[in-house]
Parts: sequence; C-alpha cells; structure tokens
Amino acid sequence: MASEFYSKPKKNNNPFEIIKPEQLTIELLATLETTQDTDTHRNIPSPSTVDDCIRRLVYNMAGVVKTEGTPVAALLAAEQGKSQEVIVEKILTLMGREYITQLPVDILEGGTCDFLVDDEEVWDVKRLGLFRYLRLIQYGLKEAHPSYYSQLQLYMAGLGKKRAVLLAFSADHSAVTYYWNRRGWSLETRVPPLWTETIEYDSKWIDSRVKRGKEISHNIKLNNPKKTPRDYNPLMDKFPCSLWCSWKTQCIRDG
Repeated sequence: MASEFYSKPKKNNNPFEIIKPEQLTIELLATLETTQDTDTHRNIPSPSTVDDCIRRLVYNMAGVVKTEGTPVAALLAAEQGKSQEVIVEKILTLMGREYITQLPVDILEGGTCDFLVDDEEVWDVKRLGLFRYLRLIQYGLKEAHPSYYSQLQLYMAGLGKKRAVLLAFSADHSAVTYYWNRRGWSLETRVPPLWTETIEYDSKWIDSRVKRGKEISHNIKLNNPKKTPRDYNPLMDKFPCSLWCSWKTQCIRDG
C-alpha cells in the first residue's frame, strides 16, 4: 500500500551501540513513562476510540493490568502534539477567525473537539510523523487514517455541523526535506509543513460508527475480555497490535 515510502535499510556498523545515555536522561525517560499509568480513556466508546480494537477497549475499561507499556517515544509525541493547539489558536486569531476550543461533544460516551471555527467548522489538529503525514497527503484522510475520519464525522454529528477540517502538522519537516533529497526529487515539489483537508458530513459512515459504539458498550457491560471479539489478531497482524496495544501478550494468552 504505502511501500513506495519505504526503502530497505543498508547494513553498516552502528556507532550508537557503544554510546550510553547519562543518568539524567534515564531518569527523565522513566518519569515520562509513569504518565501512562493515569493516561486512560475516560469515555469509551468515544469519537476518538470507536475504531480501536474492541477487546483492547474492554481490557482498558475492565482495568486489566497492561502487559506492554506504551513506548516512551509515543508518550512524548502525544505531549508534544498538545502544543500544536496553541499554535492553531494564534493562527486563527491572526486570520480573524472566531473559534471555541475544547468543546464537549454529545455523542456515544462523549468527547472533546479541538476547535469549532466560525460556529460552522469542526477542526481537529494532528501532529503526524513523516510517513503518516505523506500518506495523508497522497491518499486523503478517509483512506489514510480512517479512525481520524470517524472522529471528525462523529464530532460533526454530535455538534450538529456539516463540515469539518483536519489540520495536520508535519512532526519533523526536516525529515521531509531529507526524504525528498534522498530520492532526488525537486524541493519545489516538497509538501508544505502543514496540511488541511475539508471533510463533508457522511451520514452512512456516522451510522456505522454509532452501531459499532453500541457493540463496544455491549461488550464492556459483559465485562468478559477473554470472550470479547478482537479486530486484530496479535499472532497474525504486525500492525497495529505490535505497535500500540498495551495488552498484546494478555490477548495472546486469552486466545
């Protein structure tokens, strides 16, 4: 699918294998890692979780002990992503646009949208790494990141709006420049450091996500993770189980 973005790494000697982090680095990483202990979803199912693996959500709500921790890099990226909203507020103010931030959304178990702009557009802000950012631009939100598409559709439904905007920031635009140079592409064709896509209301998609939300709620009430269906098989699927599920080992044990 997105294989054109990737190239096989060359084998060489890795000088970083012999470089060890100092104690302060280790302490900072350990402190950041503890933030995941309280970083749980309060509202499940919500616009941002409705496309997650159902069994994973049931594990979360049942309080099952995590067998895999969230990678520290992902925790750091999540915290860095929050800073983008401050930047967006400044840009919107300079543009003379009116906006409301952190607006509660009344759908499923609730959620909060990043911005309501001019009382008509629901905006959600994302900070995407190189390949996820390029995939968004090449394929569009619905195909590249359907969970984000669901999130915006449910925000529109919950707020009674007909138009939404996904505003994505390139997490490291120097990586984009490096990527272009490595492939010998003209920098004049380089994608910009932020990207927007306007999304129109999709009633059929919303209905399907609300139906899925009810299925999630039903399984949460049963409170039986072992018998809860899962959307991904950790024994078969490399993505996303291997990357972001904190209960992968537990899921394998439960069969």
